[in-house]
Amino acid sequence: MQATSLVLVVACAAICAANRASAAAANEGDNAAAYATLCSAVAVLSTPYAAPSTPEINDALLAEAQALNFSLHHPEAADELAQEGKDSMDKLKKGGKAQKLATEQSFADYKNKAATAKAMAKERPYARVKKTLNNGFLTTQIKKVIDDIQATVDITQKIKVQEHTNTANSKMNKAVYGTDEPNDSVRVVDAAGATTRDAVCGKPGNANAQRRAGKSLKQDIMCICALLTSGQGQTACANLSPALDKDPTGGTDLEDDWKKLHQTCLARYHKNAPTADRIRAVAANVQHTIAQSTANGNKITHILGKTNRDPATNGCNGDVGDNSGCCVYYGRGAGATLTYKIEWAEAMEEAAQAIKAAEQAAAQKTELLAKLTLLNTTLANLAKAAMEAQAAASPTTERAPQQADTKTAEDQEKVCNAAGNDENKCKDLESQGCKYDENKPADQKCTLKKEVKEKLEKEGKKDGATATTVKCSEYGSQDKCEEVNKEKDKPVCGWRSGKDNEDDKDAKKCRNGSFLASKQFALIAVVFDCLVAF
Repeated sequence: MQATSLVLVVACAAICAANRASAAAANEGDNAAAYATLCSAVAVLSTPYAAPSTPEINDALLAEAQALNFSLHHPEAADELAQEGKDSMDKLKKGGKAQKLATEQSFADYKNKAATAKAMAKERPYARVKKTLNNGFLTTQIKKVIDDIQATVDITQKIKVQEHTNTANSKMNKAVYGTDEPNDSVRVVDAAGATTRDAVCGKPGNANAQRRAGKSLKQDIMCICALLTSGQGQTACANLSPALDKDPTGGTDLEDDWKKLHQTCLARYHKNAPTADRIRAVAANVQHTIAQSTANGNKITHILGKTNRDPATNGCNGDVGDNSGCCVYYGRGAGATLTYKIEWAEAMEEAAQAIKAAEQAAAQKTELLAKLTLLNTTLANLAKAAMEAQAAASPTTERAPQQADTKTAEDQEKVCNAAGNDENKCKDLESQGCKYDENKPADQKCTLKKEVKEKLEKEGKKDGATATTVKCSEYGSQDKCEEVNKEKDKPVCGWRSGKDNEDDKDAKKCRNGSFLASKQFALIAVVFDCLVAF
């Protein structure tokens, strides 16, 4: 009986020794190719993405356009709101334009627009444009351009280049680390060995519900490069100095060893700035290599790393003995339920999409900002044209009655004086011969230009008082019509057909002479002569 027991003990010891002998760590370079494949993806993702730089919106551009629009359509309200001391609704003129227009909610906005318009008017003459019958078409175009500026700014502000950039970097981190931000902590065995290495790194034919293979490039690299046990398998992927030295058994955090492998990846591969095309090309190449990696006589695919015979038996447990492997397996399930899900590859594609979106957004923003610059130039040109049309108003415009009434230098001086000490109002009357003189009394700072006054006085003396009082249309016969001209230096009436701007153009009757027909143009002519001369 004792002899039999001894034989059994010896046999058991021999079997155990044989099992221990079959366990083996990967040799130097066994997984160098697999490591290099995964390294290429790590390298392309390790430089943060930076979107193309774009100029920012000039906030003053929109504010000034809105201010011009406000003063153009609400001139009286804008003038009052721009005055000092008008800092609340109760200080506005009762029944005035400003009080009728503003509300407690809109007061501050209107006040700001009025102040901006006033500041613009001091620096840029075109900002003093007023709406008249003669420039109505141009002011309508100004409104359309301002609306276009507002719409363009609204679209531009919705373009979020930085959001796409942040998404791209988040997805790149997800591919490398498995998290949105860099995180170097990694294990191939859970704490206290609760989850074994083959469960983490994958086992062919298994459901692999706990596997982390394919979750991140960091995890996959450690599955093929981490030591088997202390001091065993440290050169499987690369002969590093200092060497890998973390024993993964018992759930040790392999952060330090991962950092060594990570830095080696970056040193071996040129770190180009990430682009969508580059990321997609690398991802496609790595996935192709994984799909072509086989074991057990090509019966198993999508398995990266060193294996021995059939790894379906023991899985990717870090051992390269019989029916094991220092590997990472990407399959889940078996037969009809078998799938290959590589989450870091999906994250790489999402990063590429975000980069494309950032580039398109940056290009669109640049284009819209260029459009804003062009619209701003167009707005200024339209305002200048409207000012010119305003100054060149014909007798048929809303200014004609004013011009007909202000025939003398004295009358025109009163028109200028009516602007008081308001410099902007005085500048609006430049087309009527007015100028602002700081040295004049408070109620006469807006005064008639000397040269305009002299010309008007000269015209008044030349024309005589009779010319403005004779009504030629009262004389029904040619004889009586012509009799009026006797003893006068110049003819006052004439028996003739009408001119283009007179009634009954084809009928002959007693009409005002050429002097009176052109009398209403006198002020305009005088003013334009002076503007050209000075």
